[in-house]
Amino acid sequence: MIRINSRQAAKHRKEVHHLDKTLMKANEWLKEIQNELHLEGELDAYASLRAVLHGLRDHLSTDEVAQLGAQLPVLIRGVYYEGWDPRPKPERVHNPQQFIDEIKKHIREGLNPTYVTEGILRFLENRMGEGEINSIKRILPHLWPAGIREGSVMD
Repeated sequence: MIRINSRQAAKHRKEVHHLDKTLMKANEWLKEIQNELHLEGELDAYASLRAVLHGLRDHLSTDEVAQLGAQLPVLIRGVYYEGWDPRPKPERVHNPQQFIDEIKKHIREGLNPTYVTEGILRFLENRMGEGEINSIKRILPHLWPAGIREGSVMD
């Protein structure tokens, strides 16, 4: 029989509590995205967030990828880094449509990729540190239009 002393038990409770908080934060983000973008469900919110985060990640330097990742909730950070290979140089996106075309490949058919991309960027801008967002804006200025266009969630 394995015995756990009170110090170990307290440590395990703290770890489980941290995991619960991590799950709650990720679910909070997905619910907010779903509501703000008027998406049908959390699956659309997840796919949209994942697509835009991966798009950003693939166009940033390794240092910028790490700095952006550090701003994300733990569970979302795992989604962000999923499948990432830091060895190749970042791909350079030359216009917003090129970026939006990439996003379109990873969201449900029928969703408006421009609306989704701008909505996720707006969401990130509201949740993350101004310094990090400004740094990304300097690297990828054409992704942040002067004013977010209002549009429909559907094409």
